[in-house]
Amino acid sequence: MGLHKLGDEVVDLPLPSSNCHAQNCRRILGEVNSHGSYPFIAVATRLVLISGKFRDLGNPVSISWYLWRPMSLAVAFKSAEGIVLAADSRVTLMGSLPIPSVPQPAGAQLLPQMVVPAMFDNATILLSVKSQPHVGAITYGTAAIGQQAPRTVSSFLPEFEIGNARLTVEQFATRLGDFFTRQWTSAGMPANPPMEQDIFFFVGGYDDAAAYGRLFQLHIPNAPQPQEIFPNPGEFGATWGGQREITDRLLVGFDPAVPNLVQDLLNIPANQRRPNLEQELKNRLITPIPWPFLPLQDCVDLSIFVVRTTITLQKWLVGIRGVGGAVDVATITRTEGFRAIQVKAITGEKAHG
Repeated sequence: MGLHKLGDEVVDLPLPSSNCHAQNCRRILGEVNSHGSYPFIAVATRLVLISGKFRDLGNPVSISWYLWRPMSLAVAFKSAEGIVLAADSRVTLMGSLPIPSVPQPAGAQLLPQMVVPAMFDNATILLSVKSQPHVGAITYGTAAIGQQAPRTVSSFLPEFEIGNARLTVEQFATRLGDFFTRQWTSAGMPANPPMEQDIFFFVGGYDDAAAYGRLFQLHIPNAPQPQEIFPNPGEFGATWGGQREITDRLLVGFDPAVPNLVQDLLNIPANQRRPNLEQELKNRLITPIPWPFLPLQDCVDLSIFVVRTTITLQKWLVGIRGVGGAVDVATITRTEGFRAIQVKAITGEKAHG
């Protein structure tokens, strides 16, 4: 686990074992496309420590909060008719709260800890810049930059000055990576953290006069240079990241833990394992969706479906329910540019009845 000291104390928060994908201890980045590729990168969750105080019946109790944002789910589509970006709105904090009533070993300096989750369902994960209306982005991973005074990714956008001249999608993604690399460095964040501690972005949009959109991924600070997803002509598909196990099972046909789990259960030695087992399973189990032929509306519907299904199914699961709140969706097309299809708005008290 990666902890960064923000206050006067650091308390280790136990995490589930590394093989328990069902308990949300990993997030996987992958993609499904019309050419059949499906790479996986498995990374662990990101925790940032924020110290504070909690009062119970007048007695001050120290409580440590961990910012845990990989629990969100971000989806990006590249279709023949446009780009679709979709994400939920939840940020999950995991708190470590001492349990005074539990006996502690002699000489122990810290009381036994109880994990206290807190969810906030109004995070801004879908991003746009007014001066570049043909491009948009979604983010997941580390939720904040700064150790003494953390700031969310969306709070930096007013300072992202790129002028009014139209940029290509790749130029926009490159400048976005450079900008957040500077913010990361100036805030004193770790120079070379494990990849699981990065901020991830999907950036999509249209170049001037281009027939099809483009989709890039980058992550700060380890890979700020954008890498194109589905770069080949006529290549379309979907990619997603965050708390993605349910989406994997729906669209790919299996959890990414399955290939190794099966071979573990069969006691297959490491030197005899089938390196292509994941691809072989995908070829047999993948949901047969004709990606190049999907209309834009179907891409919107499918994006909402996988995010909403994750939210709904998590209501009955034991574990961290890290996907929730409103589902924000935007399309980017050659003629209309960035268009919010459904995006939450700040409101006052709602009338009842």
